[in-house]
Amino acid sequence: MSINGRSLQMVDLLIKENDYIKVNYLADFVQTSERNVRYCLKKIDAFLTDNGFEPLVRHHLKGVLLKKNEKLLSFFEEFNCRTTPYLYVYSKEEIRNFMLLKLLLEGKVVPISYFEDVLFISRSTALSHLIVIESEMFLKGLTMKKIPRQGYLISGNTATKCSVFANTFIGTMSIREFYTFIESETNVSKIGELYLFNLFEINDLKLAMALVNEFERKLEQVFDDLSCLILIIFLLKLINGGLKEKQPALTLLEGDGYKLEIIESVLRECVPEERTIKITEPFIAQVAQMIKSLRNISSTQIIDEDLSGLVRMLCNEMGDAYGGDFLENNEKFFPKLLNHISFMVRRIRKGMSLENPVFDQFIEQSYEVYVQTKQACKLLEEQLGIQINDHEVSYIAIYFALVLEKIENKEMRKPNLLIVCVEGLAVSKMLAISIRKLFDIGNIKTISVRSLTKELIDSYDFIISTVNISDVQTDKFIKINSFLVQEDIELLKEHLKLKLTTQKRNDVKKLSRILEVVTDSCDIKNMTKLQFDLINILVTDQYISLPNKPNMQIEFSQETIQLNGKASSWEEAIRLGTKPLLKLKYIDESYEEKIIDNIKNIGPYMVVAPGVILSHAGPDDGVNADSFSLVTIKDGVNFHDRFKTPVKLVLTLAIKSHKNHALVEKLMKLVLDHKKVSEILQSTSELEVYQQIENHIM
Repeated sequence: MSINGRSLQMVDLLIKENDYIKVNYLADFVQTSERNVRYCLKKIDAFLTDNGFEPLVRHHLKGVLLKKNEKLLSFFEEFNCRTTPYLYVYSKEEIRNFMLLKLLLEGKVVPISYFEDVLFISRSTALSHLIVIESEMFLKGLTMKKIPRQGYLISGNTATKCSVFANTFIGTMSIREFYTFIESETNVSKIGELYLFNLFEINDLKLAMALVNEFERKLEQVFDDLSCLILIIFLLKLINGGLKEKQPALTLLEGDGYKLEIIESVLRECVPEERTIKITEPFIAQVAQMIKSLRNISSTQIIDEDLSGLVRMLCNEMGDAYGGDFLENNEKFFPKLLNHISFMVRRIRKGMSLENPVFDQFIEQSYEVYVQTKQACKLLEEQLGIQINDHEVSYIAIYFALVLEKIENKEMRKPNLLIVCVEGLAVSKMLAISIRKLFDIGNIKTISVRSLTKELIDSYDFIISTVNISDVQTDKFIKINSFLVQEDIELLKEHLKLKLTTQKRNDVKKLSRILEVVTDSCDIKNMTKLQFDLINILVTDQYISLPNKPNMQIEFSQETIQLNGKASSWEEAIRLGTKPLLKLKYIDESYEEKIIDNIKNIGPYMVVAPGVILSHAGPDDGVNADSFSLVTIKDGVNFHDRFKTPVKLVLTLAIKSHKNHALVEKLMKLVLDHKKVSEILQSTSELEVYQQIENHIM
């Protein structure tokens, strides 16, 4: 049981006073009603009892009294030092991320009162954050459900939940502090206090970490920081019985040659008998499936010969495109690429989606390599029966870009640099190559945060990291972004005291000058499209599909567009949006009713921008075909949403296929662009609107 801020104020006053305090005095002190005071007093009673103390003493005339002793005073002194809300105010992002992490981690319903107590926030504040979280989870292919009179939970693919948790957690607090907490049960920040002590049970966390370390040792592989955290969260869910979805049969894994007996032995050796965890065949299968899907830094795994041959063909095709041989005199390249693609295939088949944190920057700098890699990856897609998304393609492209960058580099000189990166081996290697290209330096080593030791810190001149590392002295620590920007380059110049090197430029690098000339001569409607098209012409003479034109199979036509519709209520507006999809039998009536029920129960959370609603329900609520409709309402309808603007654009989305979730992201970008929304609302032709949507999204 936690205690909220108002209750804590009352406790502080009760500790200072040696006599009874009346309820009306407490009400004046905390600026609330006597009814709320009585509610808080019940919370204080429960808090005291949970922590081994006597509840408050009550007198019908005198009021309430706190029985004080040395143990109680010592307890509250320590409690106030750790958790008092007056010493630290959490930002909106920190609050929302904590709520999201809690919902992702729990296998049961989380009541709103929990967030009120732990975060010292009101119910309305908690609800507003939950609305945003619901929309974010929809974009990730997950569903947040409201259980009446109980609370909220997030349902969906467990691997996806673990992946979203890990990415959110690493983006919010120091992964180094997380590892330190597991080892010593101490933390150094207030955000760490909130997250670490409220999200995790330390004994479960220590067990999960011990299992990960033993898996690495016996399976002869090392996970990067992100994969390590994903596996820890997965094990926590498994240990606490939070996995409900159907898992693969054990026999399916045996044929893959994976070391199931090692996984079983680790589980039986490391899990104490008193934990009463049943290590069954399905239990072992779930752990093996997750381990197989994760990226690691080094591994001696057995890889299918057919996959090895396909990856060689991929390398040969890339070699033909660049007039060289990626395999010649490059012994380390192929094993690393093969290892990465092997785990990628397993991820895709398990339904995991991996995002490249530097995707946009990489595309901007190495678009040529990306396009060639995407074309070459069609071979893998056809032969393996999978679909490789743009982010996965970019990870593969990084490996080829590294080789091409390395060719241009010359022998470097000191200082020695150690790069610590949580985003994985490919990103850290890309950083190393970029820094080498820019500066006259020599020895660069890349490691994960978890592998950083005092000996390594002492043996390198500078520690370059994408995250904060509290135990590295400031004069040798340099924090940069996951992808070098101008500010990072200036920061490195200042610390390294070195001049930038000069590099030979190829035709593609002349693009910026070409764009300057074109821009001076005429008005450009779409600069990004022009940039991509020019690069494509410069680097290849064959047509290759662009990354902003994903292969989405979605039912959308002039028939699903209605302009200047009329609706007198928000329910009519929803039905107006579903009408064309019902007519074409893309959805059932149950889908329409589910949308309306969700808004009635949760509120107008689907209004994602001023005047725009992204109307939707779940994939199992009556979707027959992936589709969406667009309806404009001339005078608008009041949804009583937070934007307080009549809704004039109704986008109704029905998706059951995971591969089309990229459409949701593109729709979100569209509706947040006020200019594009205005153009749609001002249009008088369905064909014109269809062409606008096709240009921006399809």
